[in-house]
Amino acid sequence: MDFNSLNHWQQLAFCTAIAERCFPNYALFCEIESTGDAQQVRKMLNKVWEYLRGQLKSTKNIEKQLEAFDPLMPDTDASDHLGAYLALDMTVALQSCLQSIIDNSILDAEAIAEMTNERLKEVIEVQGDTLDSSELWLRHMEFESKLIEYLKEQVSHAELIKRLIPFASDGGVSQVGVCLDED
Repeated sequence: MDFNSLNHWQQLAFCTAIAERCFPNYALFCEIESTGDAQQVRKMLNKVWEYLRGQLKSTKNIEKQLEAFDPLMPDTDASDHLGAYLALDMTVALQSCLQSIIDNSILDAEAIAEMTNERLKEVIEVQGDTLDSSELWLRHMEFESKLIEYLKEQVSHAELIKRLIPFASDGGVSQVGVCLDED
């Protein structure tokens, strides 16, 4: 994937979609470990979507969000199971998005994609599966490919985000198959 062909806004949208897709991992980790704050992280993610839609004009709120971000990140030293790392990846992606809003020189799409793909490979390995036969891997590669297609469409930012949010949330199922029952 050639991320260099994506402009800043497209790279930010890519990272936001990845964070959205990984959100169930974070929410489940918070639930299991009784740590973090899934509601606060959800609000932060929603602010990034608002920014991408052009609805958030001031970055002061984003700066405040970043100041309060560290306690929301999972401590992988205190909880060394794979779920902690999956939750950490989500927060790293979100933190990158927030920082990218403030500093448009941040172009992290390639790094976020690589991080997410490497973690998914770990999950597949733990499952004793191979990339060629893993439904999770094939599904994620299709997701990334379709995401890039969406980002290259010639539509307004608002229209694109309107399509991206439900696509990225993928019915509430993360890239590793975590699904939180909202009922």
